[in-house]
Amino acid sequence: MTPDSSQLDKVQLYNGNDCVIVGNRASPITHVGTLFPFPNINLLDVLVVPQLIKNLLSISKLTSDYL
Repeated sequence: MTPDSSQLDKVQLYNGNDCVIVGNRASPITHVGTLFPFPNINLLDVLVVPQLIKNLLSISKLTSDYL
């Protein structure tokens, strides 16, 4: 997840009703896209949550995408 959609490629509006709960506050997902941090790694379905302060990475999703 990232608060900044400019870091992503293939950005699309998020049309779902889901939100991200961090701490005690729910924050809406606004967009979804792809991130290419390294030549052989593509992070798919990266969520854009503008209220986040830092980027967050799910190790579970990363390993499920590549195993």
